[in-house]
Formats: sequence, C-alpha cells, structure tokens
Amino acid sequence: MADRVPSGPEGVPILGSSLHYADDPLGFMERVADEYGDVARIDVYSQEVYQVTDPEAIRRVLVTNAENYEKPSLGGDEGLGGLLGDGLLTATENTGDASER
Repeated sequence: MADRVPSGPEGVPILGSSLHYADDPLGFMERVADEYGDVARIDVYSQEVYQVTDPEAIRRVLVTNAENYEKPSLGGDEGLGGLLGDGLLTATENTGDASER
C-alpha cells in the first residue's frame, strides 16, 4: 500500500501557515478541520505537522500505536517543556490506557 500524505493549507515559503495560526489559533484549526477533514498536514516554519481531529484516529496516535509516531523534542524542563508543564504535548511515554487509572 502506498503512503498517503494528507492535504492541508499551502502557507507561504519558510513560515508556512504559522502567521495564520498566530493570528487566530482556534479559528485556524477549525478552518483546517472543516476544509481538509479529520487528518490534515500543516506546514509550520518548514516543518510538517499533522492535525488529527477524529477521536478514533487520536486514540490510535496517542494510545494504540503511539510507538509509530515521533514527537518533536520540546527541550525538556529547560526549554519549551518547562513552560508547558505536564500534558499531551510534553508526554514522552505511553503510560497505558486512561481507563486503567
């Protein structure tokens, strides 16, 4: 089976869609979901990021097949991770099904 790359907004060279996101983050994400569906590719500062809004797809990414997906480093406590604290963006391990807790 061939790999499929989701579609998404084009953005501009180097900055990608970062200016649209910075202007209205929630509105931008809602427009992307409305226009491109449950999984969309977004270019942010020449990095491809993916927006996933389908609950089952989110579960596959975060729980079922988490080992298949790589999160970028946020710099730990010394970098952006220190500002964001503990949460989905900074979690580095699959700690199991939340229903087990």
